[in-house]
Amino acid sequence: MELEQKEELVDLLTDASVIAGGFPRVVDAKISGDQCVTVIGDTHGDIDTVKKIERQFFQGQENAAGDRLLFLGDYVDRDVRDIENINYILNLLVKYPNKVILLRGNHEEYFINADYGFLDNLERQGIGDYYGLYEEVFKRLPLACFLHDMSIFCCHGMTPVEITTIADINKLEKTARLGNFEPIMMQLLWNDPQAEDDESSFPSLRGVGFTVGRQDLDGFMAANGINLVIRSHQAFPEGYRFLFDRKVLSIFSRPNYGINTNDATIARVHGDGRVDVLKASTEDEKFSIIDTLKLEIPGS
Repeated sequence: MELEQKEELVDLLTDASVIAGGFPRVVDAKISGDQCVTVIGDTHGDIDTVKKIERQFFQGQENAAGDRLLFLGDYVDRDVRDIENINYILNLLVKYPNKVILLRGNHEEYFINADYGFLDNLERQGIGDYYGLYEEVFKRLPLACFLHDMSIFCCHGMTPVEITTIADINKLEKTARLGNFEPIMMQLLWNDPQAEDDESSFPSLRGVGFTVGRQDLDGFMAANGINLVIRSHQAFPEGYRFLFDRKVLSIFSRPNYGINTNDATIARVHGDGRVDVLKASTEDEKFSIIDTLKLEIPGS
């Protein structure tokens, strides 16, 4: 990487760190009327899909309606283009700080980056020493987003198994590395929902976090007045899945992830309470609606 490019990268990471540091642990985002939030799951270096989403659903300064992009984390690892992808997304954050929200995923962390490619890719580009700047951005990224007035809770992993309030999450330290994560933070980044819709939670086969059952999910939702949880972290073959009687929506935005043959999906949350699930088409490069959930909005 040329010196000028390195200087531009330092500026980008410095600016992104400042913006990320201004967010609470849980971003409170109100949408209403004809506004919309496009929710994007794991991208893992797939900059082509990110650009496709941007072209179809986000027009930056031309976006007069106030529509937003909400990324659920996992921008890096498992792809040689992960540096390009995270830099592109951080540029969106810096350029449109009031319209773009970036959450932290479990792959925005040093020990995972050391095992799954991001650190190696930085070394190959001659910028391994810049990892500390990326890490500073990663640790400042919010852990969740709460969408009004639909009362939708968005995170990368899943809700904690403990009865936890959004106020509790907002008190969590901005910690960089896995060994220092508080349990609630660990779970927001690593937990999964029970695919079998069982009542009880149990330790995750990932070796970190829990697989969350209905009882603990219901407790968290009741404690925080939540109508729906939108999360990512798992590549289902169909690209998305509703769980627990459609209380949880899991999306994944990178197609054919690793050894999987999964579709790429996103969600569009509308101000009138409609939540659309859209799948990427291989024919016209457009996302099209494949499922819809309608939430009841108080007073509507």
